[in-house]
Amino acid sequence: MLEALKKQGCHEYACIFDQVPAAWKNEDCVSVHSIEIPYVFGDWYDSTGWWASVYMLTQQVSVKTADPGFGTIDRNVSEAIMGLWTSFAKTGIPRAQGVPDWPEYSANIDQYLNVCGCIWLRSTPG
Repeated sequence: MLEALKKQGCHEYACIFDQVPAAWKNEDCVSVHSIEIPYVFGDWYDSTGWWASVYMLTQQVSVKTADPGFGTIDRNVSEAIMGLWTSFAKTGIPRAQGVPDWPEYSANIDQYLNVCGCIWLRSTPG
């Protein structure tokens, strides 16, 4: 997908979002589809009800507790993700304080951000 976008002249960045709030992590929850959305929009207090929606998905992977246990680490990740998205919307380049420079995707380098408690720049082994 990334190579196809590159051929169309698009700028693309690869990321794996594996952050799971503490209470759900304690119940052996893994990252599920759309779990990044409350982080992107800073919904720390579930003002939108999105965490309830994510909770429905996490029940399929073992979670019994509705409260995700959103803590300091989650808030820090959220702040960084909001910074990356805002920067990308303004400039086309995702940059945020305290986050490694996120290079545009290239098959030659194959680097991506890995978000799990903090944000790291990773390369695919091989």
